[in-house]
Amino acid sequence: MSYSDYFNIDKLKDLVEKFIQDPNKSQYIEQDVKTKYILPLIEILGWDIHSLDQVKEESPAGVGFVDISLRIYSIPKILIEAKKFGKLDGTRQRRGRNITWEEQTLEYAYSLQTDWCILTNFEELRLFFTPASTPTKAKIVVLKYNDYLTNDGLEIFKYISFKGVLEGLINRLAKKRERRPIDIEIAADLLTSNLEIFEVLDKKYSANYSKEELKHFTQRFIERLLIIRAAEDWELLRADQIKDIFDSWNKLTLDKDVEPFSKRMSSLYLQFNKKFNTGIFAPSPVDELELSDQVYENVINRLYKYNFDKIDADVLGNVYEEYLGHILKEKEGKYTLTEDYLNKQKHGIYYTKSYIVKYIITKTVLNKIKDIQSLENLKALKLIDISCGSGTFLVESFNILENRYSKIRESENNSVTGTLDSWLAPRFNWKEILKIIFLGLI
Repeated sequence: MSYSDYFNIDKLKDLVEKFIQDPNKSQYIEQDVKTKYILPLIEILGWDIHSLDQVKEESPAGVGFVDISLRIYSIPKILIEAKKFGKLDGTRQRRGRNITWEEQTLEYAYSLQTDWCILTNFEELRLFFTPASTPTKAKIVVLKYNDYLTNDGLEIFKYISFKGVLEGLINRLAKKRERRPIDIEIAADLLTSNLEIFEVLDKKYSANYSKEELKHFTQRFIERLLIIRAAEDWELLRADQIKDIFDSWNKLTLDKDVEPFSKRMSSLYLQFNKKFNTGIFAPSPVDELELSDQVYENVINRLYKYNFDKIDADVLGNVYEEYLGHILKEKEGKYTLTEDYLNKQKHGIYYTKSYIVKYIITKTVLNKIKDIQSLENLKALKLIDISCGSGTFLVESFNILENRYSKIRESENNSVTGTLDSWLAPRFNWKEILKIIFLGLI
């Protein structure tokens, strides 16, 4: 097959010529570059930029990065990190250290569990194989805009075109895999943390509580820390809040025996419960227990390895299944966490893949709301997941409902017949959606 079987070469020539002749390049921000050049390039390569099943913006523009994922059957295959014109060798601050844009791109792609990622501002394009351990090892090719119409450039574009990815051509470029998939990595870190916390609690409190109670307390510690870390990345809390609290305590505390780190965290748990009113942070016997400073530090460091706002629901579902499929066993006074298929079967620990969830939602939720034209009718819906596990069905349903709300609200605002009251009405926010439509959550 020729290159023209995979993408429109004439349109690629036109886009390159447009870039060369563009007099306003120096004024463009990342969003401009994405709109004027990167999305058109993606479309030329055969991807449907109007379909979220193929092209999806992963993060809002205006926060220092623009991420686009290219998907096959809604499964992310390539992550694209878009930058403004200029050099692609910049850095950004992340948790107290500078990371390069290449490292950032690989980190995001790893979180999204995609094998391929691209760092580009159109005038230059760098393709990476995500499972390699460093940008140097991961880098497949660097193309300048004047390389795009050469044989090397056309060959790379064939590999990353929709048809090329669908046919698996891009996999010919794969290098040695040096990192475990992120779902396995996160689950392993959570299991290590689980065992570490349990051993501390068992040593200090076994005379006061049963093994089952200590297992429950262990899980509660992990849930709290995991939720706070995710809340930081989802911008519900200030970034790096736990890390900053630990660094402040470590630097300023005169006597750590008098004021262990547990006291600082207990205060944070109380504040989180007051602000968000969640059962996991409600007062309970776990608040009377203390973890060692070292264990807290170890667990926190593990959780800061990941960008939870970048991790797809499908990945979290796999983590859920892997993590809960292990049981704690004791032998000669030593504890281990062992995978147990019977435990999965007994407790129904099975994760439904996202494409199955999407199919169910298409036949139920989407089918139900497609003709709804008013907010009142939307609010009248009731939704419950009676076999909720990882929450993927609820998350996907919420996203669809919020999107439908936005379209209805926009339509009402643009309507000539809309009332002033409806136009000035407060935004129907996510808490309202949860409280009114979803049953059994609050």
